[in-house]
Amino acid sequence: MGYDPKTMVERGVTWAEDQDPFGHVFQAQYMHFFGLAFHRVMESYDEYLRESEYKDMIEGRTVIPAVRRYEVGIRRQVTYPDSLTVKSSQSRRATAATTAIFSLKQQAIVAECKGSVTYVNAETGRLIDIRTAGGGWPDLYDALVKKCAESKALKEKWELNHKKSKM
Repeated sequence: MGYDPKTMVERGVTWAEDQDPFGHVFQAQYMHFFGLAFHRVMESYDEYLRESEYKDMIEGRTVIPAVRRYEVGIRRQVTYPDSLTVKSSQSRRATAATTAIFSLKQQAIVAECKGSVTYVNAETGRLIDIRTAGGGWPDLYDALVKKCAESKALKEKWELNHKKSKM
């Protein structure tokens, strides 16, 4: 469905930490699950940034990614026991992504987060266009644009192979 396998992570639902007294996963816990894939995306930046640029980003010294906007849709309740896969795909723009949580027990997407990031100069607190930031940042932007095209192609291929009957 267009998700980047490098962002995929599996996480079991734990009885004591993840659920409310009614046996459902806490609403706030979904953000923790999404965060697993978000972190994987940030880890992938090291392919394009020099080691010092990556370290400075992680430590908040230079250019940092910051959540601009996100919208979460919870489609189904999740209960223990279950195992979830969380995965992300670049959307139409290099700075936007869709992240989904898939329940292995239900064999369905149970939640989805659509959002975007912006990049901030940590020294000034001002927005920065990473295409002009220097170092490996323009390469990262180009890679994100390429991932958009790859995600779109994967999604189209999946949809073609999984057409639903129009009965």
